[in-house]
Amino acid sequence: MLLPLLLSCWRDPESQSVEGDTLVGRFLVGDVLPEDTPVLYEVYSLREPLAVRGYPSADSATVEKRYLHDRLEVVGEQGDWLAVKMRTRRSYPLGGELHGVQEQLERLYVQRGDVAREEAFMLKEEDLRGDVVAFCLEGEHLDAPREVKPDGLVRVEFVSEEEFRERSGMRQAPYSLRKSAGAVKEHGGVFVPMDSGRYLVLRDGSAYGGGNAADSVMTLERLEELESEGKLLFFDDAARRVMEECGAEGAREWGYAGDMTGAGLSLVEGKDGGLRNVAFLSRVDGRPVLESLVLGDLPFISPDSAFVLAVPPRWKELGGVNLELLRLGGRDSSRVAFSLQIPYMEFCRDGGAYEAFVQDGALHARVVSLKLDGRPLGAERRQFVRVEFARGE
Repeated sequence: MLLPLLLSCWRDPESQSVEGDTLVGRFLVGDVLPEDTPVLYEVYSLREPLAVRGYPSADSATVEKRYLHDRLEVVGEQGDWLAVKMRTRRSYPLGGELHGVQEQLERLYVQRGDVAREEAFMLKEEDLRGDVVAFCLEGEHLDAPREVKPDGLVRVEFVSEEEFRERSGMRQAPYSLRKSAGAVKEHGGVFVPMDSGRYLVLRDGSAYGGGNAADSVMTLERLEELESEGKLLFFDDAARRVMEECGAEGAREWGYAGDMTGAGLSLVEGKDGGLRNVAFLSRVDGRPVLESLVLGDLPFISPDSAFVLAVPPRWKELGGVNLELLRLGGRDSSRVAFSLQIPYMEFCRDGGAYEAFVQDGALHARVVSLKLDGRPLGAERRQFVRVEFARGE
């Protein structure tokens, strides 16, 4: 038991430096740091790979490597070099072909020009003027997303936090709905009368809005009659079994939220994976025309029922600022005018909540940069943007 301790304390008078590391006796050691060494700030690699050296010199050996956008903790500065603390594994000979490995916290060095602090990855004016990624243009869904110029679609600009807060106080309500007096809640389902004389059928999503449907009597005989006449419009396959399998585990439930009679739409709300969803349905045939996640005050329905601004479900997979505009009225009634992603930014979640609202016809949102390898910066790096968009005639 004493041998390793004695060997670790022994110093050979002929000890020597080998390519930036110190060979003490038979042991390879580095500039070992205490575990509680304070961190001055963090930086991120701009190189692929980044050489982390034993001494502040380009001639020093590379002890470790890091890769693009890897995070490093700075513990000191020395001219054009930054000292970083890093855990290493050192090998040393035990005799013959045997070697031991020691893990330790060391002071190593990187060049200043090879790294950047987090604020260097924040959004800049030129980022807001770049191309956007389109999924749908002029009502036509594209076979594959493509980059397009934002002209005629959206214009993005920074606003100060003070202006953002001021406009937040004048924000417009996301939408106003009226529930149909003829909606019926019976047999574990909600039956909503459509303009065509048929009924939209949903599972009893009372937790998500269906519980306020008027109580009424709808007999099974009446349901069978309506179904035989083709007057029951089932929202999804789960709803088709609404009377037999109400509350089945794993089923996605939708609840009736209300109607936009002027726009010819009914709204249903649901939850999927902890996120709230809103679906907009045609009041003629129950066809879903748009589905949106609920982030902040989105989706937003204009007071004149001219358009809907939504966050499409693909946001769950792609992230970023994804927007979809449904144009209502006239020739393009219930058609998606455009669906796009604004690059380099993500809706900022802080304290479990998102801030996105519409004021004076423009979207205002709290965002963070995605320029650090596609990873959102921390909420403390939040920025604020205003997005104006073309709504068409």
